[in-house]
Amino acid sequence: MKPGNLRHLAPGLLALALLHVPASEARVYCCKDARGQQVCGDVLPAACADRGYRELNSQGATVKQVEAPMTEAQRAKRDADAKKARDEEMVRQEQRRRDTTLLNTYTSEREIDAARARVEGYLRAAEGHVQKMTGLQLAEQGLTLRATDWSDLDALPVGPVSDVVSVAYVDAVGVTQTLDPGHYEVLLDGLAASIVLAGGVSSWPARQVGSLITVTVTAGYGAAENTAPGEIVTSVLLLVRGLNDDGNFEAVGGAVEALLTNYRLHTA
Repeated sequence: MKPGNLRHLAPGLLALALLHVPASEARVYCCKDARGQQVCGDVLPAACADRGYRELNSQGATVKQVEAPMTEAQRAKRDADAKKARDEEMVRQEQRRRDTTLLNTYTSEREIDAARARVEGYLRAAEGHVQKMTGLQLAEQGLTLRATDWSDLDALPVGPVSDVVSVAYVDAVGVTQTLDPGHYEVLLDGLAASIVLAGGVSSWPARQVGSLITVTVTAGYGAAENTAPGEIVTSVLLLVRGLNDDGNFEAVGGAVEALLTNYRLHTA
């Protein structure tokens, strides 16, 4: 046989070779590359490394679909969504526990409603007491602060401040002005916040005598009260217990004082 004739046998030899590969082991991997073109191979093509791909059997049927690897942002969102779902489930479980306790304790819907209203009142009173003691907002919210002098901004009376939305004042001729944010900077030091002159700015603008400075801020620990530190949450619960058991805060006052030692902008 002449050597040149071997090339005519190649397709037949390949077919014979394939007969020795079990059909269950023959796999083809396909994906769309960066240009949207389908790329396939008997091993995963390099173009498919960071993309979703299909695994096909020898009959061309898809036997496995592999999703593209997540980006860092996608992983972060997945983890955040999972945490949110866990937190929401914990809230639901706690509500079910409370409802069960109420049903086991009270004999009528009216009694349950009255007990729930009483506890909610205790909770509001306890939160207000903690906020008064510390100067801290337990839940994030927008607040409007008033100051009589620029020096008052050296120590804002609330915390923790996450954003200073605006600073407004009445100028010397009686016109309300919003201070350019470039005129000042916000300094955050733990729970405390202050508004000071920006670098290169020598003085605050002139104001009408007797007028007030209006500062709009966002302050608080988050959208829900349970984002506050554990010591604050425990203090609120102790105060609720004090109201429920004794009708006042006296019995738990010492414990609450100790818990809030490191969470005070000012004294009550």
